[in-house]
Amino acid sequence: MIRHISRLALVGAMLFPASLYALGLGEIHLNSALSQPFDAEIELLSPTADELSSLKVNMAGGELFSRYGLDRPAYLNNFVFKVTPLGDGRAVVRVSTNKAVTEPVVSILIEATWARGRILREYTLLLDPPVFVPNQSSQNEPVSEAPRPSVPPPTVESRNEGVVDRTPVPEPTQVTPPTTVPPPVVSDSTTPAPTADAVATAPVAPPPPITEAAPIQQDVPTPSVSVGNYDVQRNDSLWKIASQLRPGTPSEINQTMIALYRANPQAFV
Repeated sequence: MIRHISRLALVGAMLFPASLYALGLGEIHLNSALSQPFDAEIELLSPTADELSSLKVNMAGGELFSRYGLDRPAYLNNFVFKVTPLGDGRAVVRVSTNKAVTEPVVSILIEATWARGRILREYTLLLDPPVFVPNQSSQNEPVSEAPRPSVPPPTVESRNEGVVDRTPVPEPTQVTPPTTVPPPVVSDSTTPAPTADAVATAPVAPPPPITEAAPIQQDVPTPSVSVGNYDVQRNDSLWKIASQLRPGTPSEINQTMIALYRANPQAFV
C-alpha cells in the first residue's frame, strides 16, 4: 500500500511542470494618455535574481505578430523595454516611447527571454484621452421642459342673440347651443325687400355645436437612461467610467474600456 502511495506521489509531481513556478509577465499598468509619450509598467511574476540577471524583454518581431494574427505598425518600433528591480524582491518592466502615441487602441506582443525560458504575451490597451468630452448631441443629457404659456379659456364670438361665455369643462365636446332663438321675420308683399345690412343683422339659425380640442396638458417626457448607459461629465476619464460600470481587476477594466471605445468612437476628441 505504501508503495502505491509513493508511486502516485511521483506521478503527481510529474504532472506539475517546473514552468508553473517560473518567471511570468503579469498585468500592465498604463500611466499615459492619448497623444502623449507611452508610459506603462508590467509586473514580473515570481522573479529570481538569476532570472533577472539574464532577462531580456523586447517587442516581438513581425513574423510572430503575423503568426498570432496581429498587425505590427511602424510606430511600435519606438517602444523601449527596461527591466527595473524594485528592491523588495519584486521587479517590473518599464515600457516607454519618446514620441507621442496617437492611436487610441494599441496592441503589443512582448517577448521575454532568459537563460532557462522564454515567454510571449499580448497586451491590448485603450489610451484614454486627457479630457473626455461628452457628445453635445448626446441623448443621455437631461431635457428641460420649456415653460408653458398660459392659454386663456376659449370664448364664443358674440352674435345678435347675445354673448355666450363658455367655461372650460372636463369634456369640451358637450356644448349646448342657445335655447331661445327669435322666430324669423316673415315679410308680406307690402314690406320692402330687405337690404344687405338687414340681411346681415337678421337672426339666423343656431350653428351646429362646436367641438373644440381640450388644451394639451401632457408634459414633455424626459428621456430615461437605459441600463448600461452613463451620463458623461466633463473631465471624466475612461478608466473611471469603466471601473464604475464594471469593477474588477485592471485587466477586466481594460477590456471594458476597449468595449466602450469601440461602441462610442465619436465620443473621443
